[in-house]
Amino acid sequence: QLYNRRGFVENAVSMMERAESHYLLCIYADLNYLKEINDQFGHAEGDFAIRQAGEYLRASLRNTDVIGRIGGDEFAALAIIKDEHMGKEICDRIVSKSKNFNKNSDKPYYVELSIGYEVYKWNENLELDQMLSGADKMLYKSKKKKRKDVRFWLALVIFSLVGQVAWVVENMYLNVFIYKMFRATAEEISLMVSASAITATVTTLLIGALSDKLGKRKLFICGGYIVWGI
Repeated sequence: QLYNRRGFVENAVSMMERAESHYLLCIYADLNYLKEINDQFGHAEGDFAIRQAGEYLRASLRNTDVIGRIGGDEFAALAIIKDEHMGKEICDRIVSKSKNFNKNSDKPYYVELSIGYEVYKWNENLELDQMLSGADKMLYKSKKKKRKDVRFWLALVIFSLVGQVAWVVENMYLNVFIYKMFRATAEEISLMVSASAITATVTTLLIGALSDKLGKRKLFICGGYIVWGI
């Protein structure tokens, strides 16, 4: 069941009273781009996106967990868990539900949640507001990191385009130099350019596969562009 704010608070407080000696997972999430969905596609579609976001939470948590829509585009959930590592597993499950829906959806927009969560060991002084505040702070950090990642990849794309232009210009001057210096034929110059392109492609595939295997794609991409630039 998806509670309103009052229902969520009442049921969450009740859950806390029976959570002694357990961990509590508090999730704070908001629906991305709800205003844009309402403005571009109408409020009926916005209502659909809200219901679908709630469904991600319901499908990822148990019937005994407490889930609520506590604001226009804001959701919260509280669950009793056995150990603190379950928090990430549950949030990963929510993200997975979102990806699967958007992959198969025919909607002209994505229904996505930004998620923050905190795991607390129960104690008699623990307050619901304290947990929600902690999860909300983690949500803010998550969104801030996402914005930084977008800026990073945008800068990298621009840098790569500049590098491609530089590579083309460099090849033009190199071709002219080789033609004049070594009296190379057009066929020989074409062969040299083809060999260069093949070498670059094979290197990209091999290093790309290695970076994925090691789980350090960003490091490899940055390092590769720096070395290439030098």
